[in-house]
Amino acid sequence: MDQSKENLLLEKRIELLTRFYDALARTFHGEPNSEDRSFLNRNLIAVRNAVREAGTRKLIHISPPPAIGGVLMRNVDPFDNLFESFMVNPLFPMRWIPLSRR
Repeated sequence: MDQSKENLLLEKRIELLTRFYDALARTFHGEPNSEDRSFLNRNLIAVRNAVREAGTRKLIHISPPPAIGGVLMRNVDPFDNLFESFMVNPLFPMRWIPLSRR
């Protein structure tokens, strides 16, 4: 593949990642709408693959504070169950989105 095609693909991938992050921010920080939710669902796999291919994939560990106790989750891919709220402990609810930008 020549350099211009590679650059075009890279630019499109960056645009997709930016749009995906913006849709996530709107969905989980105050302006949810069905268009964003649909966009996120349609592009989740492409974005996950882009993150893996870029070598920036992170698995996370989730645990409540020791004084509270509860379920410990290890090696969790933030793209799995993106729209779920997980109750690691009833006193310590977790959402993926605040963790995704770290």
